[in-house]
Amino acid sequence: DDEGNLIGNTPFFVVFLYAGYHIKNNFTFFTRFKNLLDARYYHTSSLNVTTFVAVPQDPLRWNIGINWKF
Repeated sequence: DDEGNLIGNTPFFVVFLYAGYHIKNNFTFFTRFKNLLDARYYHTSSLNVTTFVAVPQDPLRWNIGINWKF
């Protein structure tokens, strides 16, 4: 900061989970969880920004889908 102190954030723990199921080597059905425990955590902002010192990160995000290899 302007006084010479280091800018940091508190430690955090984030869990990701991915599971997929292959069908005949052509299709994969999958589900993916980002931030499975819905932890609220922040990253530090740029050094020249003094009004927004903690940047919030994504909460729980869940995706499902199909991969098709042809």
